[in-house]
Amino acid sequence: MTRVGKQRTGQWACVIGGSSGLGFHLAQQFLIQGAHVALVGRDSARLESAKNSLVRKANQSIEIFSVDVADSESIRNSTWKSWLENQPLIAAIHAVGKSDRGFIDQLSDEDM
Repeated sequence: MTRVGKQRTGQWACVIGGSSGLGFHLAQQFLIQGAHVALVGRDSARLESAKNSLVRKANQSIEIFSVDVADSESIRNSTWKSWLENQPLIAAIHAVGKSDRGFIDQLSDEDM
């Protein structure tokens, strides 16, 4: 990895949706800048795979938390909650998304 931009050595960033896509690439950029990264997502196998890919390219710590951030009970019962309460972060990125086609006034509550 080539270091570019601001150095964030020793600091932590938390990326929700960090196991793939934009979230994975943002996590990678934080690692390039020297930050430690916490990856959060629902699928523990995908999180583990992302961690393994990133760890080969960086020396910083990478934590993973399997949590459904759309479910308050999942958040309450996770170790991620206590980790967040005791961890100063430089960034919290929410890179989770879903795309539904249609007019907003025609989407159901579940589709929103």
